Parts: sequence; structure tokens; C-alpha cells
Amino acid sequence: MSTQRPQAYANSDKAYPALYVLDANAVFGTVTETARFLAILKEIPEIIIVGIGYPIDRFAEIAAFRTRDYTITTVDAWYQETFFRCTA
Repeated sequence: MSTQRPQAYANSDKAYPALYVLDANAVFGTVTETARFLAILKEIPEIIIVGIGYPIDRFAEIAAFRTRDYTITTVDAWYQETFFRCTA
């Protein structure tokens, strides 16, 4: 898990909103930089970003977990028949 806090967080008693980001191995950097930039422009408030990812560093393992966790599943027979016919 990764966390990004606003610069003033340590010296502040202010409450900050939090954004929880799934798939942090792939998108945490993009999300944090986008939020930082938007906060500088005053488009969003400063926020705490919590990234939820996989505790591994090897891309092949991360890709396997991402495929398992983020691929849509269905039990619809028509979908399965159509999908497998198109990919065969």
C-alpha cells in the first residue's frame, strides 16, 4: 500500500479527504501527480491518496493478478460462446 499526503499534512490539524486508488502498481504515480497539479490550480482540495496494489515488484506477477482481478467475468452462455468464437 502506498500513501501520498499533502505537504502541509504533518504540521496541520486539518481534516483532509481521502481517495482510495485500486491498481496502484499501475496508476498510483499518475493519480498522485494529477491530484497534486489539480490542487495547485485549486480545482480540487488537497487530498490524501491511498494506493492499494500488489506487494510484489515483478511485472509478470502483477500482470497475472491484474488480469485475474480486473477482467470482467460472466456466466452468460451467449457471451462466452461469442467471445471464444471471436478469439479462436
